[in-house]
Amino acid sequence: MNNHREEDFNLSLNQKDTIGLYLSLKSIQDQLNDSSAVIIKKIEEHLYNILTIEEYAAIEEYYGKQSS
Repeated sequence: MNNHREEDFNLSLNQKDTIGLYLSLKSIQDQLNDSSAVIIKKIEEHLYNILTIEEYAAIEEYYGKQSS
């Protein structure tokens, strides 16, 4: 028996994993559905708040420098 209740799902990621997920989704953005586009937008808004302009402009390089 499946219970198909709609509930919020919260996922906690460290900064490196958040950036990694963002970069992964951005790389296939044209293949994603609308709900995935919403996820990308939310992550992007979060990254705008935590990264400097310079860090965001070079996000792939910044991601590579992050420790696990």
